[in-house]
Amino acid sequence: MAQVPLSDATKGTTIASIVLMIKQAIESHGCDSQPIFKAAGIDVTQARNPEARFPAIAMQNVWNLAIEETGNEGLGLTVARQLSPIAFNGLGFSWLASDTLFDALQRLSRYFKIINNGTTLELNRYENESCLWLIIPAEAVHVINASIDSALALFIQVCRMTADQEITPLRVEMRRAKPLDITPFDAFFKCPIEYSSKENRIYFDNDTLDQALPTANTVLARVNDLVVIDYLARFDKDNTIAQVRAIIIGSLPSGRVTQQVVAKELNCSLRNLQRKLQHEGCSFKALLEDTRKDLAEQYLKGAPKSHAEITYLLGFSEPSNFTRAFKRWFQCNPQEYRQQRLQS
Repeated sequence: MAQVPLSDATKGTTIASIVLMIKQAIESHGCDSQPIFKAAGIDVTQARNPEARFPAIAMQNVWNLAIEETGNEGLGLTVARQLSPIAFNGLGFSWLASDTLFDALQRLSRYFKIINNGTTLELNRYENESCLWLIIPAEAVHVINASIDSALALFIQVCRMTADQEITPLRVEMRRAKPLDITPFDAFFKCPIEYSSKENRIYFDNDTLDQALPTANTVLARVNDLVVIDYLARFDKDNTIAQVRAIIIGSLPSGRVTQQVVAKELNCSLRNLQRKLQHEGCSFKALLEDTRKDLAEQYLKGAPKSHAEITYLLGFSEPSNFTRAFKRWFQCNPQEYRQQRLQS
């Protein structure tokens, strides 16, 4: 088994549960997965540890060796079919409890770093369709096709599992060359596929994404969001935004959410905190505002809470302050927002 010489640019880590999915896919072909993981330097015994992550460079070697051993160019599609809600800590349960498929995909894109922090997932909404775009760093020149196949197929599998029906995208664009056997790809995606495209994108009809989900539960979604945010803050020590957001959420009800409080929690100076946030393209004020806005919308979508209770949970000193902020965010007051949701 020969390993592919990967570029140093292939950095980042992948959540360990992906290893279990690849293991199941390899063994479904009647192959022994142990030599593959050993050759790639992956300790499979760690794969069931919810805190474990593996280097992306090692995972790319796993993909290369697995394709070589199974002889299946479409192995990534088989891996995606192994998806279980428990695979990604709280994220799987968050998307199951989302209001709509669009909400679920928003969560997936927002917290995609929990799965792989070396790539970016972006969700863009247009008039009649939405685009889920998997952005691969330009310098990552030795990414194995099967790993991208698996990611794109995984996004479709998330939709199908969440909606409990056969969700079909409008079209799929893939940077990879056309495989020798396109049959498994056509069978999985069930839509037109453009190979050798400039980007890796999936397009969905907005009417499909806007349908209410049978498992929607805003309270459970919020609880599991907090699990995901806490996990991101723990593993990604270089991601100051994730760490600050986690502290903000935990501190809001106390009403004492200041830069000084957050800097003390992170054991750094105020100036160092500001510098780190600026480096990540954000400010404390913008992050506090964005976090309060997200929470306000989720509290109003969920089980009925009084105006005073939401004011307290968001750390506002007076209900009038919350109302003014809400009008700035949504161009209506909380009561009007609730009424609009009931009418829709």
